[in-house]
Amino acid sequence: MKLAIFMLLASSAVAQMMPFPGPGMPVLPSGPKIVSSACAGGISDATTSPVNMTGATFFVVGFSSNTSSPGAVFSDSVNGGGYVNLITDASAPGGPYSFLAYRENSSASSSMTFTVAAAGQYTGFCVVGFSGIVTSGSLQSGTNLVNHGSLTTVAPGAITPGAGKNLIVTSVGDQSAAAWTIDGGFLIPAVIAFGPGNNYAAGIAYLIQTGTASVNPTWSSGSTPSATIAAFTGS
Repeated sequence: MKLAIFMLLASSAVAQMMPFPGPGMPVLPSGPKIVSSACAGGISDATTSPVNMTGATFFVVGFSSNTSSPGAVFSDSVNGGGYVNLITDASAPGGPYSFLAYRENSSASSSMTFTVAAAGQYTGFCVVGFSGIVTSGSLQSGTNLVNHGSLTTVAPGAITPGAGKNLIVTSVGDQSAAAWTIDGGFLIPAVIAFGPGNNYAAGIAYLIQTGTASVNPTWSSGSTPSATIAAFTGS
């Protein structure tokens, strides 16, 4: 009886000292994870409806308009400004023009809105919230490309992410319908359709990739789309 009690106590002590996760227990995955998304469009200014972004620490925006000037200013109801605009497609013959913007090390809430101020532009944008991105220096050097397509397809350009867990984001702009598809394993969480006299169409897609395989997805859409791409480092 004493031996049985001793063995039970010893077993309990080992269990208490064993680090988490123990043998046979699942290891919780780290790295980028999508939280939610929202879109908006309008002339000059546009604001999304409230969206639950609880848990998001990183926001990326896909923007489309009728001008090559990247002067759009993004903000949200929790963090204010601090969004970084990336390169735009200045080569597009009369539009559409598209670019990405992002904000790292961010806070979120269960009912937050996102706004763009872009004077004189027919704007369309979609924003996606993610967790699992490093808090600073997330944009990978040399991975931000932009390209204007012909007819109904466009590929933003081939990029090679760094080692580790990467978030690769591509956006598309169009002055026609927003019935887009994309290859390469990318997922499309949000699009905003073309609104005649109000906004250009915009869409955004993402891929979570481990490793350094080259990526260059092709968007298929309505007419002469413009696309951009960038890679961000996961935590």
